[in-house]
Amino acid sequence: MKILTGALLAVALALGLTGWRLQTVSERLAAEKAQSAALADDLARQVQAGQQLRDRLDSLDLSLSRLHETQTAHTRQLGQTLAGIDRIEKSEGDSHESVECLDLRVPSELDGWLR
Repeated sequence: MKILTGALLAVALALGLTGWRLQTVSERLAAEKAQSAALADDLARQVQAGQQLRDRLDSLDLSLSRLHETQTAHTRQLGQTLAGIDRIEKSEGDSHESVECLDLRVPSELDGWLR
């Protein structure tokens, strides 16, 4: 009977120790699950931020391409306008000063009226 009581006490002690270890592992598992969920949320936010950044970079690239095209067109138009101004010759009824004034700056208010 002493042996059976000793064996039962050893089994009870082993079950108690196993239960305590199971509780500890269960608590750790819950903490790890919470940390894993927090990391998954952070990863989702980072992926969304990356997507927004990629969309913004695509938009910036498109804007810069349009700006370059517009600048090229304006540069071409300015070159044509300047070439046209250089080809202006004295016509009938023009004074000598009218051709010489082509190299002078025009007041901005007058320039606005002429446009």
